[in-house]
Amino acid sequence: MEKDPLLAGVLAWLVPGWGHYYLGLRTRAAIYAVCIIGMFVLGILLGQFENVQPKRHDWSFALQIFAGVPTFLTAVLVYNRPVPPGLGPVSDLGMSLTLIAAALNVFLIADAFTVAALRARARQK
Repeated sequence: MEKDPLLAGVLAWLVPGWGHYYLGLRTRAAIYAVCIIGMFVLGILLGQFENVQPKRHDWSFALQIFAGVPTFLTAVLVYNRPVPPGLGPVSDLGMSLTLIAAALNVFLIADAFTVAALRARARQK
């Protein structure tokens, strides 16, 4: 059954690894999900939930959106949460991890889209 490349890309954006799961690449999807979501959650924990707040870090949040649903869930949970005192280098590391996870998910989105498109093209020949 032919899979829609656009749907694969959107699913990969919503939940890291979900686009590959949709394409039938179950093992790859599980590895991607564990790595990307795990890195994102570790970054949130190191940043004490402060680093995913759209009203405080607007540009960072704009990039973190590429991590999909985990970003939105975290933003909703911490929207009116006060900023904890004494944040320093560990919080900066947390911010870096969330941004790296989002950047890596951009590659997964492109990969899911490309795999689906290449399969569709191969079936047309």
